Amino acid sequence: MRAYALREEFYRYIPIEVPTETSTHAFLKERVADALIEIGDGFTFALELRENSRVIGAVRIDTSSVNDRAASIGYGLNPDYWKRGYMSEAVKAVLAFGFGQMRMHRIWATVDPDNEASWRLLERLGMHREGLLRDEKLLRGTWRDSYLYAIVATRSNASLSS
Repeated sequence: MRAYALREEFYRYIPIEVPTETSTHAFLKERVADALIEIGDGFTFALELRENSRVIGAVRIDTSSVNDRAASIGYGLNPDYWKRGYMSEAVKAVLAFGFGQMRMHRIWATVDPDNEASWRLLERLGMHREGLLRDEKLLRGTWRDSYLYAIVATRSNASLSS
């Protein structure tokens, strides 16, 4: 993951400081520790290539409200693998996991309006743009808006789990 996490096109829309080797290592260590906890409020799934088990990205789902059965998702992919369908497949699987095993009713995501590839992905998977969150993220010293997308558990998206 460190091989691509330091690339500007990867972290362009992620509200973090410019990553370093040290911060990337700390992030990975934290995610591995999270995976060892049996009961948690979120899961991070690595995307691996079948042919060589190389990690090319990740999708995370976090419970935002246990009572309301709501969760948020976020994701990132090595730019060398963009536009190949990997993230569509991964996010679809995580949505199915969220509605199935996690028993969520609503799953949401935010996305930078300039990140057209990301919001188009969410739309292809049945998520709906619910609005614009003004100055929602501080991105390396600049306030940025976000689109809010969501999908709720219905018969119409039951196909996500198949």
